[in-house]
Amino acid sequence: RYFFQVYAISQAGLGLWSDLSEPLETHPDAPEKVEVIAKKDETPFSIGIKWQPPRHNGARIMQYLVRHAPRSADLYNGNCSQEVADPDDMRASKQLAGWCTFTVGGLDPGTEHCFQIAAVNKMGQGPWSEATSLWKTEPTCPGDVVPPRVVHNTAFSLDFEWDEPANNGEPVTSYTFQWSTRPGFDQAYSLEIPGIKETKYAMESLKPGV
Repeated sequence: RYFFQVYAISQAGLGLWSDLSEPLETHPDAPEKVEVIAKKDETPFSIGIKWQPPRHNGARIMQYLVRHAPRSADLYNGNCSQEVADPDDMRASKQLAGWCTFTVGGLDPGTEHCFQIAAVNKMGQGPWSEATSLWKTEPTCPGDVVPPRVVHNTAFSLDFEWDEPANNGEPVTSYTFQWSTRPGFDQAYSLEIPGIKETKYAMESLKPGV
């Protein structure tokens, strides 16, 4: 709001100030650009981000748009994911006073992502922020291995192989498998194969016909 007064000037001198005007307002505008974004935390499947609200330019910010991608170039060519963050759900803790926070979930372990944020009010969407640097989710243990399949057998040996599982952010360093002559595995034997480079193994010295 603005208030104004005016006085007139002539060769004879200065007049008196007018009374105050009624309050006058400019039209609101879309929010300004979000300038400060930081990583809050990460898990194997999510990254928490925080940012400082931009100037709203006269109209309350109704929501934030958060988009993310594995490369910053993908943010600008549309090959990215976008989510909506509601300011009413961002009640900051005392440790994060003055910051908005949001957690992007559904990510894969050990993967990198960059982010952009834009604020929206009743006048429209403000400009997108600059892209963040790449932030990485935490790695976790490898995914499940599908049952191995036999590729060659003799009376005394079995050659079998399996598909490489998702490593979930860290290279697989070894495989452990177990075998038994009983489906219930009530009497089983196990073997770790450290440093293996291939997803196959030849097991020898077995009993014929078993």
